[in-house]
Amino acid sequence: EFMVPPDHMPWFKQHWIESRRDDSATLKEEFLFLAELELLFGSLLFGALLGGFYSVGVDDAAVQAFRRVELDSFGFWAAAVGGVAVTLSTLQIATSYVTIFLFLPINPENFYVFVKTTSIQRYLNLGTILIVMSFYALTAFLMLATCTALGASWLALLMTFGVGFVAVFPAFLVLSTNALNLAMWSGVFGPKKVVADADAARSDCRASDDTLARIAL
Repeated sequence: EFMVPPDHMPWFKQHWIESRRDDSATLKEEFLFLAELELLFGSLLFGALLGGFYSVGVDDAAVQAFRRVELDSFGFWAAAVGGVAVTLSTLQIATSYVTIFLFLPINPENFYVFVKTTSIQRYLNLGTILIVMSFYALTAFLMLATCTALGASWLALLMTFGVGFVAVFPAFLVLSTNALNLAMWSGVFGPKKVVADADAARSDCRASDDTLARIAL
């Protein structure tokens, strides 16, 4: 799960789908909400990207570095990664938009079997791949653009890639992966109570974590 939290893995949605097999209507509502959320998130990323790319992120020096293929220049990579990010972000928005129209006319009674199909699983995974790639491309572009604006120094690298991918991101990935895997594999998605209320009330935080971890393992 390096660089990609479990909620963007194919089996996360598969667990989600199976946990709602007895409540197809709720499953449809949740997946529609997810598609709307991804459309909103993608639109926010797209707006931030356009503002950074066309206004300040890629100046004339960066364009010239890109045209001359100066691989050792931050300007070249800011222009290259930014261009890829614009394309990916546009495709991600389109995919989320189509997903909503794909799900809307499906009767709730038939939604469970519909989203279990290979065709829909592959389409959902495509949307997930696009949103992950769009996010990383935007993040890398903003960092490169910041380095370019600050003079491409070691200090600029420390303030951007150092803070983002060395200090913050590893902690985020470990904590989010642990939490998401605990939720997915312990069975709390489904309606069956995995721990009795009386047992949960007697347990502290660590004991509750150990209980769910044992079930997950």
